[in-house]
Amino acid sequence: MSFNLLGVTVSVSYPFLAVLAAFLSLDKTGLGGQMFCAALMHELGHLTVMYLFGQPPKSINFVSFGIRICKRQSTKISYGKEMLIFLAGPLVNFISAAIIWAVNGKVMTQLALVHLLLGLFNLLPIGALDGGMVVQNLARCFASPRTVAVISFTVSLLFLLPIALASIVLTIQGKGNITLIVTSFYLAFTIFVHKGE
Repeated sequence: MSFNLLGVTVSVSYPFLAVLAAFLSLDKTGLGGQMFCAALMHELGHLTVMYLFGQPPKSINFVSFGIRICKRQSTKISYGKEMLIFLAGPLVNFISAAIIWAVNGKVMTQLALVHLLLGLFNLLPIGALDGGMVVQNLARCFASPRTVAVISFTVSLLFLLPIALASIVLTIQGKGNITLIVTSFYLAFTIFVHKGE
């Protein structure tokens, strides 16, 4: 289903609703709701800076495993501003973690940890994660599009390999975590999907 909100097309896929419903119903710890709220705040950080720079998005899509914000192709923006937009999401998570930590008497609560880890995860310089997009924009300042693709792909692989190896070793040792394996596959997917960009 989709609708128009202030000139922006917002679409919510049925797989997103199914995954969200299953995740929230199976989770008895409250972690699922906290992760969803942290992710929503993360995306609001991106959107806020986009609007501050006069760059409203073309669409906001709620897809199976996340939220995808698509910018308008007709608008031009400097690489510096583009990087600030990508960094805004993790920054919101870090600020939220700091506020929650301070309000709770400098105790690292589960919600503060969720914000902190989400911010750090998105800063990984891999594929379409915020960190990966920052690497691409830095490379665009001095390199040709072909070289940018090579730099982005190489940096992504260098950071992904240790994560993938750790997930394999832990699985072999019987200490495997399905989250780490799924994360490795997701990160590999983002690398190859955006290899030509």
